[in-house]
Amino acid sequence: MYELLESLPHSRRSTRRPVDVPCDVVCTDSEEPMPLTATDLSAYGMWIPTSFPLRPGQRVVLSFRPPRWPRRRELTVFAEVARVVKSERRAPKQSGSQAGGMGLSFSDLAREDRVALQRCLRAVSAPAAGRAPRPPAT
Repeated sequence: MYELLESLPHSRRSTRRPVDVPCDVVCTDSEEPMPLTATDLSAYGMWIPTSFPLRPGQRVVLSFRPPRWPRRRELTVFAEVARVVKSERRAPKQSGSQAGGMGLSFSDLAREDRVALQRCLRAVSAPAAGRAPRPPAT
């Protein structure tokens, strides 16, 4: 079924998984890492809830350790802010979550790291059927 999802038209390239992954985000405006937490992860990007999202198109460097990551080092990758949801524009707030955030798209993830990440994510439970829909694009 996993392969079927990837091959359907208008479907995602990779399955997203709900996670709670601490990450450091370094943007071009600052060399100081911002400690944030990704709540949604795929082999192609992540969702980070934040009240202060960066600008769409802004490039960042991410460092994080995916769930069940077999390597000693953190995964460090360039990414681009692909979408932003402002706090006031999101549908009713989910309990325990922040109202806004940003979607980051990995820019230079090496093939072997992408394959390893996909393997790790297959071992993470799929989202529940009643999970809240993805925030609207802005």
